[in-house]
Amino acid sequence: MQIESDNQVTNQSYSFFRQENTIFEDKKFLEILLKWGLQHSLKVNTFLFDIKFDYLNPNQFLLDLFNSKDVRGSLHYASFKQNVLLSQIKYQPLTCKSIKLDLFDKLTEDRIVVNGHIKQCFEEQFENIQIADELRKALVMEDCEQYCVFNEADRQELLLRLFQILVLGGQLCQYEDEIQAYLDWTKYLYKNTVNARKYADKDEIYIDSYAYDIKKLENSYNSDHPQNIMYVVVNPSLRIVNIIENQWIKIW
Repeated sequence: MQIESDNQVTNQSYSFFRQENTIFEDKKFLEILLKWGLQHSLKVNTFLFDIKFDYLNPNQFLLDLFNSKDVRGSLHYASFKQNVLLSQIKYQPLTCKSIKLDLFDKLTEDRIVVNGHIKQCFEEQFENIQIADELRKALVMEDCEQYCVFNEADRQELLLRLFQILVLGGQLCQYEDEIQAYLDWTKYLYKNTVNARKYADKDEIYIDSYAYDIKKLENSYNSDHPQNIMYVVVNPSLRIVNIIENQWIKIW
C-alpha cells in the first residue's frame, strides 16, 4: 500500500539536527561494501528530532523531515529546489518486526541455499543487474518460481529490504557463493538503524521503530530502479531518525 501525503497542517512541527553515526567506521564493513560495489552508493544519515513522534500521523513528520535544511543538505540522491517546500510525499509503510534472522530460513527450506551455498543458475540481466543465482531471482524476478519464497508481508519487512540492497550490490559487484556474509552484514546494518528494546513486564525484545519506503518526493526524488532506495527509520524513544539511501550507479 502506497500513501500520498497531503500538506495538512498540525500543531506539531519537527526540527532535525544532524548527528554523526558510526556505521561506516567498521573497516570490515567498508571492505565488504567495496567488494559488493556499494562503497560509493550506500549512505546512512542520522538526525535527532525535538518532539514526540506521532506514529498515527507520519505525514507531518516526513514533510518536516524533507523540508528541513539540515536534512536536505545531507541527502545525496534528491535534488531540492531552493526555498521551495515539499507539499506531497509518496511513501509505503514498512514493518520492523524481525528480532532474529529467521525470515531467511525460507531460503534453506526452498533449497535456494543448500548447506550455506547459494544455488547458481544461467546468467541473465534484470534492470542491468546481473542475475546468476537463485537468490537474486527470489528477490527481484517476479515471473520466476523462486520469487514465491517470500510472501508479500515478508517483502514489507525492513530486514529483507536491507538484505536485498546488499545481495544485489552495485554494477561492479563481486557476488558471494555462500549466504553467511550477506546475513552477517544485513544483521549489522539492521542493528545499527533500528532500536531494540525489552518489554517492561517480560524478558522479551521488540523493535521500537517505524520504517517508510520513500517512493517519490515532489519534483525532487523518484525511485525508478530496484537499487534506487530511500528508507526512513524512526526510533521514537531515542528521538533519532535514520535515512538510508542507495543509488544504482551505472558504470557502462
